[in-house]
Amino acid sequence: MVETFKLLIDAVPQTSCDMQEWNIKVKNEKGYTLIELIVTFVLIGIFMLSATAVTSAFMRVHLKVTSASKGQTVADTILEKINGEISQAQREYLPDTETENINYSVLIEHGPENGDEGRKDRIKYINKDGIVVQCGLIEDVASDKTKEKAAAGNLDNEMLVFHYNAVDEEDIVDWYYGSPTYMGMKISQLQFDLVGDNAIKVTVTLYNKKTGYRFTTFKMVECYNLRNGDIVEK
Repeated sequence: MVETFKLLIDAVPQTSCDMQEWNIKVKNEKGYTLIELIVTFVLIGIFMLSATAVTSAFMRVHLKVTSASKGQTVADTILEKINGEISQAQREYLPDTETENINYSVLIEHGPENGDEGRKDRIKYINKDGIVVQCGLIEDVASDKTKEKAAAGNLDNEMLVFHYNAVDEEDIVDWYYGSPTYMGMKISQLQFDLVGDNAIKVTVTLYNKKTGYRFTTFKMVECYNLRNGDIVEK
C-alpha cells in the first residue's frame, strides 16, 4: 500500500515544467481536449447552418424559376388557343333574349370582382363555321355532362373550355385541354376587356396551390372581321 501511494505522488508534477510535460503526455495519451472538441463541433455546426441557408436559398430560386417557366408555358398555350378562336369571330348577330334592340356579334360577360383573384369572365361569339361558341371556365359555361365530370374529380372547374352550342343536346361539344397541360396549375383569373373597336385584352392568372405561386400575363386579340359596335360588354 505504501509503495502504491508513493508511485501516485511521484506521478504528480512538482514544477511548472513538469506540469507542461504532464499536460503533453495526457494530451498524447487521451486524444483531443474538451475545448478542442467543443470548438470542432461549433465549427461543424456553423458549416452545416451555412450550407443549409445556401441550399434553402438555391431551392427557393430554383422553385421560382421553375414555376415561372411552367406558368409561361401554360399561359402561352391557353392564350394562343383563345386568340386562334376569337380572332376569327364572324360578323353575324348573336341571338339575345336579355338585351333589347341591340345587335352584336360578340358578347363579353364580366364575372364579379373577387379581390386578388380577379374576375372570371366568359365570352360568346360565332365562329368561322357559323356555330355559337362560349369560352370561359368549366364551372361557368360547360355542359352539364362536363360539369358532372368536374364534380366527380375527373376535371378541374378552373380549366378553360369552349362550349359549342347545338340544337340537339347530343350534338353539344365541350373542347378543353387535359389536366396534364396545366402542370399542376389552375386558372384563378380569366378576363376579357374591350380596348378598341375590335380589340380584346385577354388576361390570365394561373395559380399553383402547392407552391402558392401566381403567374399573370395577357394578350391582345384583334377580331379582324368585326367593326365598331360589334362587341358588347355587360
